[in-house]
Amino acid sequence: MSKKTTIYIPDNAEKILSALGLMEKRGTSGGLATIVERYARITAEATPELTEAEWCCFCDANNGCGVFLATGGHDQAESAWANVADSVPDGLDEKWGVSCLKLAEKIRLMTFVGRVAVWDVAARFWSSPRLNDLTARELLVEAGAKIRK
Repeated sequence: MSKKTTIYIPDNAEKILSALGLMEKRGTSGGLATIVERYARITAEATPELTEAEWCCFCDANNGCGVFLATGGHDQAESAWANVADSVPDGLDEKWGVSCLKLAEKIRLMTFVGRVAVWDVAARFWSSPRLNDLTARELLVEAGAKIRK
């Protein structure tokens, strides 16, 4: 059963839904559900393979970062690679055994969808209700990370 809630749709989002014909065909709820389901598939397919250490380094460097967008604010997913680059003085290179600068550049060169996919894995990692019960690898897998061997 779907949960009933009230939301406020920004004008630009309403225009997107209308242009796709989703509101007319499925109603506002159905249109939004379609977009959310597509978003999940798009980001799942765009999630890159990184090593476990690279995923951990990215998550560590972006721990506590919020998401700001919806009304035209900055989307952290766009520049989260910079947090990785900036983490060199914090010792994340040594902690995770990866080059933070190389990882940051790898992520910076990804498409926007790829950067969002990486960001979403980190967001799910830190939002897990089992954060203190699972290993980092288990949390990454649960969050949808693709771990390269």
